Amino acid sequence: MMKFSRILIFVSLPLSYMVQAEDYYQVATLIYQQDEIVASPTMVVTANQPSSVLIGDDVRLAVTLTPKADDEIALVAALAVGSEQLTPRLVVKLDQPAMINVDGHRLAFTVTKQP
Repeated sequence: MMKFSRILIFVSLPLSYMVQAEDYYQVATLIYQQDEIVASPTMVVTANQPSSVLIGDDVRLAVTLTPKADDEIALVAALAVGSEQLTPRLVVKLDQPAMINVDGHRLAFTVTKQP
């Protein structure tokens, strides 16, 4: 019985490491208002965890990424510009710019996986 326990522990250790491994992504963003760039933050984001940045006094961006397929990421953004609040959701392909227009604001995202 003792021999079986040692084998089980040995096999479960690599599996527990794989579950805890985190994926990191760089998110380059362009925020437009009326065709004018308001901000262009770039941040490193951990998969499935919200990250945010404050730009100046009135622009706040929070991003949460969820890996979907090998080259697709579900992106949820929360953008606050002054008193306006936007929460666009989209699926982006890695290393390819994606753009969305919401209520007079245009957002462009490029997501790159980090090593």
